[in-house]
Amino acid sequence: MIFFRKQYLISGSEVREIIKQAFHTDKNIFISDRKYKLISTGMLKMYLRFNQVNKIRYTSDEFDCDDFAMKLATDVKWWFRGSTFGIVWTGSHALNFLSLIHISE
Repeated sequence: MIFFRKQYLISGSEVREIIKQAFHTDKNIFISDRKYKLISTGMLKMYLRFNQVNKIRYTSDEFDCDDFAMKLATDVKWWFRGSTFGIVWTGSHALNFLSLIHISE
């Protein structure tokens, strides 16, 4: 688990509002927690250099967009517990969502 040096928090309501604005909808948005920790851009980039999800072979209906989104979300949430990293489902696609904070490092 990666520990945050300083915690930057965002409320579940704020996360909902960001998703509403990004996807132009307020339908079927499920936010599971009241507060979330923001990850810095630098910390996420460092983590993604070591994550192996991008090496998994895409297989239609077996390991496709929803499976990749769930795998990456699970991996990231393990290391950045309490982060906003999650999954957004559209009518035909699943993708990851994350709210970041830019910190000069």
